[in-house]
Amino acid sequence: MNTIATPEAPTTDSSAAPAVAARRPRRRLIRLFASLILSFGAVVGLTTATTGAAHAASYVEGCFRSTQAGYGFAGTPYSLQAYWQGSWYTIFNGNLNRNSCGAVNIGGSNQNYPVKMVVSQRVGTAFFYGSTYTAPAGSGRWNLGTGTVVCSGCR
Repeated sequence: MNTIATPEAPTTDSSAAPAVAARRPRRRLIRLFASLILSFGAVVGLTTATTGAAHAASYVEGCFRSTQAGYGFAGTPYSLQAYWQGSWYTIFNGNLNRNSCGAVNIGGSNQNYPVKMVVSQRVGTAFFYGSTYTAPAGSGRWNLGTGTVVCSGCR
């Protein structure tokens, strides 16, 4: 005679049931934390990649005007100076444009220092000098404003 086996309901051992039940929520928590950590890592990676490119091109611009009427500074030499350990050091030299303004792209390690634009020019017995506001260290575009040029020895 053939007998057909009927499936029986699984029997649970009363000592094993709490251990199995406790493992499942732990696994879920572990999976949840792992996915959160991976998501956080992806967001941080994208943010770092995005901000890394912007850091490479800092830019400053500034203009100069005289305290005395009748003085223009087109073509006047100026320097971009960086502040380091209590002193200002020249990192770029250029000439002001026809509007008495200048602009400089700053790259590399020079972005790690505060910078300002300076006019310091001797013409005969007259000495012209002045500086703009200071831009902080780091990346970004900064307008250093309009520096006032004073003339010592002008009549």
